[in-house]
Amino acid sequence: MSAGIAVGLLVSYWVQYGALKVSGTAAWRMCFALQLVPGVLVDMLIYLRPKSPRWLFQHDRSDEAFQVLADLHGHGDCSDPFVQAEFQEIRVVVQYGGRTPPPSYLSLLAKAPYRRRTALAMGLHFMQNISSVRIVFYYAAKVFTQTGCTGTQAASLANGIGSSIFLVASFSLTVMIDRYGRRKPLIIGPSLMGICMIVVGILLVGYGSPYFDAESQQLKNSFANVKAGNAAVAFVFLHMISFGSTCAELPWTYQNEVFPISARGRGTAVSACIIWFTNFWLGLYMPEALKAAWKIYFVFGGVCIATSFETYLFYPETAQQSLEELNLLFMPIRRKLVCFDWEACQKGSLLHRISRAWRWHSSWRLR
Repeated sequence: MSAGIAVGLLVSYWVQYGALKVSGTAAWRMCFALQLVPGVLVDMLIYLRPKSPRWLFQHDRSDEAFQVLADLHGHGDCSDPFVQAEFQEIRVVVQYGGRTPPPSYLSLLAKAPYRRRTALAMGLHFMQNISSVRIVFYYAAKVFTQTGCTGTQAASLANGIGSSIFLVASFSLTVMIDRYGRRKPLIIGPSLMGICMIVVGILLVGYGSPYFDAESQQLKNSFANVKAGNAAVAFVFLHMISFGSTCAELPWTYQNEVFPISARGRGTAVSACIIWFTNFWLGLYMPEALKAAWKIYFVFGGVCIATSFETYLFYPETAQQSLEELNLLFMPIRRKLVCFDWEACQKGSLLHRISRAWRWHSSWRLR
């Protein structure tokens, strides 16, 4: 997903740059028309994707579910031990969950079995969206203008270069997401992003000479020290690299992992709603906030660092665990402060770690 978003940004920014050289209404008409292409491609490719094994189980198509599992995890071999174990685990959980009706939207927000999961999923989306990500991607032209790229074409060119860098960085997350886990990227990534924003703010304070351009109605900076202006642009690029290579797609992955099967559909819908709320708010607020120049970079730098701290305290690791096994992370007996729960901070099978710890404890008592 991260790579797909990066490709979309890459294409849109370079189309925008190319449209600057087109005269008349053809410029904006071309930009609108090209947006139809990815929608058509998605509609065509969606029919090639296999259905979810759990969905197939829920609709009494267990043979098809078994084959999908074999294709995904056993290279088509239905006799693979892992495939058979996964099949039995899903079968038991789906049969049990089939007797449990999906919770209401109010229950997801208020009732004990669900509210912590909902808070984690919504919180992650909210924290990512109010961080400096949106200031860079939604108003990149203004950001690059503030950091020393003079002229519309120069700012748009910087957009294109930045999106190319982001695409390369996002591929590492797409390939390595399960090896990285969830907690570490969500702690390290926002910290690096925050440092980059603070450095940009420091450079604007120390070397930028802000002035208001009446023609474009934007606050710009004139860097007498060219190296300082280039350094500010470089740290904006580093910010995009940090985001793309660590945490770009993790909120979307995380929300699908924390909810039980019976609540997954409504849970992910509720958690995704916060994205559009924050986007609406930022769309109204950000143009005015950018007029504060260097101050807004310090604000977003602080938000990013606070996001890392929140993740360290409250977010359990969900990587390399089955969807059924994840329920063990949210049992009432577990600590809410995850940083003090060693098992909840480790990736991999939770049941395997618990059984290994029990075997070690039993052998120690026998000595």
